[in-house]
Amino acid sequence: MLATAITASSERGKLSRVVTPTKKAADVAQHELGTPTASVAALVHAHGWRWNRDGVWTRLTPGDTDPETGRTYTGVPKASQLAPGEWVDLIQTRKNDTSLGLANRQLWIVQHVTDHGALWAVEAGSGRKREHTVSLPAAYVTEHTHLAYASTAYGVQGVTAPGSHTILSDAMSGAAVYVGMTRGKQEDQLHIIAENTADARQQFIDAVERDRADRGRTHATQQAAEAVWGLVDDGPVKIVNTEIAALTAQAEHAERRAALWEQAADTLAELREPQRYERDHAAGASDAATQQLERVRGEVAAPLTEQASAALAEWQAADTAQRAARDRLRTVGRFGKRRATKAHRTAQTLAHDAEQRLTSAWGEPPRWNEDNAAWVERVTRPRIDADPRVTEATVQQEPGSRAIAGRIDSSVVTYI
Repeated sequence: MLATAITASSERGKLSRVVTPTKKAADVAQHELGTPTASVAALVHAHGWRWNRDGVWTRLTPGDTDPETGRTYTGVPKASQLAPGEWVDLIQTRKNDTSLGLANRQLWIVQHVTDHGALWAVEAGSGRKREHTVSLPAAYVTEHTHLAYASTAYGVQGVTAPGSHTILSDAMSGAAVYVGMTRGKQEDQLHIIAENTADARQQFIDAVERDRADRGRTHATQQAAEAVWGLVDDGPVKIVNTEIAALTAQAEHAERRAALWEQAADTLAELREPQRYERDHAAGASDAATQQLERVRGEVAAPLTEQASAALAEWQAADTAQRAARDRLRTVGRFGKRRATKAHRTAQTLAHDAEQRLTSAWGEPPRWNEDNAAWVERVTRPRIDADPRVTEATVQQEPGSRAIAGRIDSSVVTYI
C-alpha cells in the first residue's frame, strides 16, 4: 500500500519521504521503494535534540556547542528538511474532541510540527470553501492519531479527495467498492490483482454482487428454498421436497419460540418496575455525592494550581532571562565583556535558584513535550487526591456507586 501511495503521489508531481523507527528499516525502505528515507532518531538528532546527563531532552540552537562532538551546532542540515512540494503526512484522528473541533476518523494534512510535538493541520478533502485548520496538542497526537495514507472503505465514508485508489479484496462488498470508487473529484482507480483481464472482470463482478447485510430469518429461508429448488433437475424430487419441508418446519418452530420470548419479555418488564424505582433513587443519591466530590476537588485544586503555576512562571521567566544574558555575552564587544559576564552569572544564579524552588516544591520541571497546563495537572493531582477533604468526599461517594451496581446485579440474577 505504501508503494501505491508513493506512486500516486509521484504521478501528481509530488515528492515523498519515508520516516522509519530505525536506520535499518530506513535502509530497507529506500532499497525497496526507491524514495528518500530517514530514521526518527536521525531526524531528532539533526534538529538539535540531545539527551543530557540529567535525563532531560534539550534542544540546541544555532551557535550552541554540541555536547556530543564539542563542535558548534549550525542548524538543521538541508537533507533533514522538507523540500518545497515534498509529501506531507496525512493523518487520521481517532477520538472525538469537541473542544478541539476533532472527530473520529477525520483526515488531516500536517502543515507544521512545533518544538513541543504539537501539530498544525488542515482538514483533508472536506470540500469547504475555506480551509479548516486546527492545532493538535502533543498529548492528543501521541494517543489518538496515526498515519492515514491508506484506510478502509468504512473509514473514508463522506470523504472527498482529488483522487482515490481502491484495492479490491475478497473481503469487500458491493457497498465498499461503491464507497472507494466515488471518493475522488478528478479520478477514481480500482486496483485488482489478477492473472488476466477475464479474472479481474470476474473478481469485480463478484465483489459488486457480494452483500454483507443480514436480512433476517425470512429472507434466509427464502434464499435457502430457492437454492434447493435449483437442484430439482439434477436430483430426486422427493429428497428436495423433504429438505424444503424440514426448512419450513424449522422456520415455523423458530417463529413460535420468538412469540414465547416476547411474552416473557413483557412479564419481566412488569416485574422490573419496582426495582427500576429503587435503582433510580440510588442513582440520584450517587449523582449528588459525585457532584459534591467534584466541588470539593475544585476547591482543593484551585490554590494548588495557582501555586504550581506561579512557581512554573517564575522558573520560566528566570530561564528566559538567563538565555537572553547568554546570547548577549556571545555578541558583546570587548569593552562590554566584563559587564555582560557578570549579568550572565547573575542570571544563571537566579535561574538555578528558581529551578531549585520549583523542583523542591513540585518535582521535575515540564518535560520537553509537555505544555504548562499538562504539567500543572500532573504535579497537583497527587496532592489533590491525598487531601483529607477529597478523601472524605470519595468515601461518601463510593457507597452510592456500589448501591447502583448491587441493584443492577440483583436485576440480572433475578431475571436471567
